[in-house]
Amino acid sequence: MKNKDANVDLSFLGYGLKVVAIEYQSDDAPDKVIAYYKDQLKKYGNVLECHATGHNVQMEPKDDSKELSCDSHGGKTVELKVGSKENQHVVAVDPDGKGSSFALVYVRTSKGTTI
Repeated sequence: MKNKDANVDLSFLGYGLKVVAIEYQSDDAPDKVIAYYKDQLKKYGNVLECHATGHNVQMEPKDDSKELSCDSHGGKTVELKVGSKENQHVVAVDPDGKGSSFALVYVRTSKGTTI
């Protein structure tokens, strides 16, 4: 399993942003990785399963809703999302040869306070 990771924590002008991301490769099939993380994410709320053409973390709401949604449909990337636009966990899984590549992302934003 190879991995790449990033951890960003910014605060400026009353706005805060924290992003933690890590990418893995696995010999496990995408369905197995998806099933595992779908079960793990349940502790944060209802898990939304999206089929996207690429990785997509929702940062800016298109409306006043704080609920996460699927922005695109179709595609080989399966995204599991849970939380709200201000505090979200995302797992994006892609087929990779006989296994999978997947990214785990946590994003938290705040206005008016620092993180």
